[in-house]
Amino acid sequence: MSRFVATVLVLAVCGSPLVGAPIFPEIWRHDFLFHAGKGTDDPCYGYNWNKEEADTLLIPRGVPEGVGENEVFTYTDPVVPKGTSWPIFDKGGGQGYGGDMYLNLRFETSDGPYIDPNTSEQFDLCLYGTGNHDPQQELYDLEIYGSIPGLGVDGLLYAMVITEATLFGNYNSSSYILSATGIVLDSDIPELQAMIGNDGIEGAMVGALFYPPAFPQGYNPQWGSTVHAEVAYSGEVGTIPEPTTVLTAALGGLLLALGRKRR
Repeated sequence: MSRFVATVLVLAVCGSPLVGAPIFPEIWRHDFLFHAGKGTDDPCYGYNWNKEEADTLLIPRGVPEGVGENEVFTYTDPVVPKGTSWPIFDKGGGQGYGGDMYLNLRFETSDGPYIDPNTSEQFDLCLYGTGNHDPQQELYDLEIYGSIPGLGVDGLLYAMVITEATLFGNYNSSSYILSATGIVLDSDIPELQAMIGNDGIEGAMVGALFYPPAFPQGYNPQWGSTVHAEVAYSGEVGTIPEPTTVLTAALGGLLLALGRKRR
């Protein structure tokens, strides 16, 4: 094996996002499109600066029905090549269009600015955190409920424990990129549940967070400030390739390229 091939394989197996780097997940299967936020009286809802404690982001359960409130619109599998997109409706046989989403995150540290080595784009604000569920009371940090009549499924569509979350963009902006990765542990969708098995499967979430607090220059979650802001969050949730899948794809592409060069 050439040194070039060996180097690529080492990077494919051992390479992981740099510490303090935003997450750019690639969703490849079991994709849910959503628009969540607004329309609730929950005092903990939204994005909160909590004095010296970690920032929190909560999109609660039980948000009132209605497009634009807290909706998960479609389910698609696979993503590439694109499979069928099924509309999602209320859980329990309701006729309202759109399932419901629950999300609970905390952000503890800041490490901006970050410069993307591929595009040279700079993100001044880079917050890092994880899921915020209480293990004594809850099981997951992200849940999607709904009904997919086309698949005969009704109930918990997707449930994930979030192990890493990033919020990044520029100071004093009206929108930021919010992404997270974790382990999907439950679903009433038979094919997804089969992939989950006993150990779970890697999942991710990515999208745009609108109307958070205006993070000032040099902001850090440990600042002694109290701020509450309603937010809207639009994006997608799904499963991502496991490391072995990424390795197989990288190796296959590499061998194909080398084969072409020899001809």
